Amino acid sequence: MALDFLKSDKEVAKEFHAAPVVDPVPAKKKQLLTKLDSVIASVKKEPGKSVTRWYKVKEGKDGASVGLNIGTVSVVGNTTGQTSNDEIIKADAVAFFEEAKKAIEKGDMDDMIRKAWEGRDQSSASTAQRAPSDTVREIKPELTHRRNVKRYGEERANELLDANVEKKGWNKAEVLKAYKELPALD
Repeated sequence: MALDFLKSDKEVAKEFHAAPVVDPVPAKKKQLLTKLDSVIASVKKEPGKSVTRWYKVKEGKDGASVGLNIGTVSVVGNTTGQTSNDEIIKADAVAFFEEAKKAIEKGDMDDMIRKAWEGRDQSSASTAQRAPSDTVREIKPELTHRRNVKRYGEERANELLDANVEKKGWNKAEVLKAYKELPALD
């Protein structure tokens, strides 16, 4: 008697082992609200003292740098929607944090929280929205392939190239042609 029907289905096994899809927003909102309560209390108690990355002040200055962060991920600076800390007058800091708390509770910042959390691994300076920059380097597939050949050898580099063809839509023939035309490295 053959029990072939008991053999594992690769797609079912893959799905079984995959992490469940969970919306990060409720947990991150709770985290932000808990931190906001402590930041508001600290700023009210000592407005002249910095409180982590959320509230920074300089001795003898009337301004403060304010922002909302989930760990090292910047959610928002001010209500303008900027993603880095904003500079405001110290006297307005508590109002800023209280308004942010109300907006989070009402759900007005859910999209910003989701965008910040999903974008956290896209750069070393994680932000909710990456600002367009003239300094962003274009990735040249042939240079990536050359680096991979040097690091891992021809066989593994070709496997990585195949993965990039699938993931990034690179044209394998064009990449290999451009790679062969590159000047030799010393």
